[in-house]
Amino acid sequence: MEWEIGIGDPELTGGGSFIFEPLIVNVIIPKEKAVKEVKVFGEGAKRVRYSDDIEYWISFTEKSPNSLDVEYDLL
Repeated sequence: MEWEIGIGDPELTGGGSFIFEPLIVNVIIPKEKAVKEVKVFGEGAKRVRYSDDIEYWISFTEKSPNSLDVEYDLL
């Protein structure tokens, strides 16, 4: 699966998955280190841990969240 970026909307190719609605990818990097869970619009985001120093959260939404739409659950 590859993302192709160009003029117009991003397009996902390969794998047979198609996205019919507008989709926004949100990457959240909390300032706090002790975050147990992140929710965007009440839905859990996916944690990605690259190393002990690099951790971020990803969510897919149909609209852009603002700071009030993102919740952090601390350890």
